[in-house]
Amino acid sequence: MDIKNAALLSSVSGLVSKGISLLSVVIVARLLTPEEIGVFVIASSLTLIASEIRLIGINAYIIREKELTEEKVRRCIGLAILVSYSFGLILLVCSPFISAYYSNSDLQYLLFFLSVGFFTVPFTAATNAVLTRDYQIKQVLLIQNIGPLLGLLATVGLIIAEFSFYALAIAQAVTATITVITAFLVKPAWMNWFPIFQNLRDVTKIGLYNSGIQMLQKLQTLVPDLVLGRTVGPSFTAIFSRAMGLQIFIQDVLLTGINGIALSYLSRNSNSKASLKSAYLKSTSIINCFVLPPLISAIFLSESLIYVMFGDQWGESVFYAKLLGIWMAIRTLHQMTYPLLLSLHKEKLLFISRVAVFCIFMVGIIFVSWSEPKNIASVFIVVSIVDFWLLIAITKVVLNVGVVDYLRNSSKALLVTLVCGAASFAITKFSFSIMSEWATILVAGIMLPLLWLAMTTITKHILSRVIFELIHQHVFSRIKRIK
Repeated sequence: MDIKNAALLSSVSGLVSKGISLLSVVIVARLLTPEEIGVFVIASSLTLIASEIRLIGINAYIIREKELTEEKVRRCIGLAILVSYSFGLILLVCSPFISAYYSNSDLQYLLFFLSVGFFTVPFTAATNAVLTRDYQIKQVLLIQNIGPLLGLLATVGLIIAEFSFYALAIAQAVTATITVITAFLVKPAWMNWFPIFQNLRDVTKIGLYNSGIQMLQKLQTLVPDLVLGRTVGPSFTAIFSRAMGLQIFIQDVLLTGINGIALSYLSRNSNSKASLKSAYLKSTSIINCFVLPPLISAIFLSESLIYVMFGDQWGESVFYAKLLGIWMAIRTLHQMTYPLLLSLHKEKLLFISRVAVFCIFMVGIIFVSWSEPKNIASVFIVVSIVDFWLLIAITKVVLNVGVVDYLRNSSKALLVTLVCGAASFAITKFSFSIMSEWATILVAGIMLPLLWLAMTTITKHILSRVIFELIHQHVFSRIKRIK
């Protein structure tokens, strides 16, 4: 029940965070043009690539470590400072050259504001990891949401003041500053932020692989922005980025509570392969049942979602959103394989597999970008299929979980997904002729959750039991106490 409560609170925290992000995207999409947003997308893509390296994997190290001490945390902060500050300075030094490469003088100043996070993140990330490790999710909620909320207010105010895309960059600097202040106020009393720069070998060894894995994953979503920004231009870059952002947002919302505690959960079950295998299969089945139905439904509802969330000017994004939805659904199938391999200390194997997949991905991106950029979404789907079979082979080797075990374990989740997908298809076919986009989303928002809950109950999926246990604990038991 502790892990279930932690997942519930982590989900609430993540939903608040994603709600703020969604509100920001919706507002910005209506106040700025695709051309303006495209310039910011190019700048932020450059910083996001470096952001996956700057933490050098300290969060995973802290969460996975069996015996965590103040000294180990201070070493993690010290290593993150060395790496993150170096990248921040490099970004500042290179900003004039980057600006010249893209023939846009504004990029130099945007990168200045976006670099602020590089100088605050070592402290916020370490604090967040320590709190997550101990399931202190209430404090994590404050760290994750106070800064972004104030950043959203800054964004709106600056756009109204006609700062254009500079509003987005300045608001990110505000968010980073407020977040580090919040982290300092809620960090555990025993935690010391004063860094140690000696004896960093163990942390560095693990961190290099973890950072490489995260960087390659992030690159897969950011490379199209950088390539398209150079070959096609900011407008098409923004169109594709908006479609990508929609699918990533949906998955992030669904996985926000699970991602926060996945590594900690599997690490606590890693004492024996039998218990780890059981934990992996159980969590995979739950994730597939919880995430796949809405992801598949979102593919059919992409047109309504984009028009409602972003407005008519983003209609070209619908085609790419549907294809990227297929990519996202396939990628979700192995959501727990990453924390599984990290809990088994197989980060080197995971890193090698990520390099192989990324090389295949880059070949496809380069080919389509110079021939027909509109086919770029197809590359994501093909690569995700290759990645699925590669990860199946890896889990077979390290945990003896093959494709038959996987399909048998997720059969109920796949059935629920099929039914919800069919219902979404029917809603879109019926609604387009008689209802507005808003009405379509409203109908789907009411009918699909009820259908999903009914199907999980009918199939007796483990997730239905988890849901009813949490409802009983947090609703019925409190009602009884009040009476």
